[in-house]
Amino acid sequence: MIEIKVDDREIKELLKRILKKSNDMSPAMKDIADIMLDAVEKNFEEEGRPSWPPLSPSTIKERQRKGFWPGKILQREGTLAGSISEDHGPLYALVGTNIKYAPIHQFGGRSGKGHRARIPARPFLSLTEEDKDGIVEVLREFLDSL
Repeated sequence: MIEIKVDDREIKELLKRILKKSNDMSPAMKDIADIMLDAVEKNFEEEGRPSWPPLSPSTIKERQRKGFWPGKILQREGTLAGSISEDHGPLYALVGTNIKYAPIHQFGGRSGKGHRARIPARPFLSLTEEDKDGIVEVLREFLDSL
């Protein structure tokens, strides 16, 4: 499974302060998981935030031939976008997918026969600064409620 792991100093510092006061942050973790899930859904809807590299001419031709054109990037049939799930618990929040081909799209790389096809990274499991600000706000509100 691919996961979004938030690596932000402000968020980590708030988490440390909260952990000193509470071992069950489930309400906040649920809200954070929802923010992350919404972010990933927006990434698919907007074809990246920032925009993903465009499809190659050969990919467009293949999609036309197979009846999947026009269509959005990473959404030929919607399997990957539809596979995104969220989970949370007392001390964690995550979103991810168990689709086998997800990593090649998230990180980029070579694929196909002889690994000749170059697939650019199109990070769908990513957060914008606005998303991170929303997470910080959830943590602050949780801390204030203690």
